[in-house]
Amino acid sequence: MPVDSLLIVEILTRVGERYSIAIPADRQSAEATPSVRAFARAVREAVIERQQS
Repeated sequence: MPVDSLLIVEILTRVGERYSIAIPADRQSAEATPSVRAFARAVREAVIERQQS
């Protein structure tokens, strides 16, 4: 299922604020996320990385 790039930018901003993680909320990041699954994986990895640091 494809994800709208503007929606991804909005979600990245909110997730970044909520979990204090750094996922660039820009057009390039949004376009590099081809599906909901890929998006969720990227967020999960960033959260885990943040918890380990």
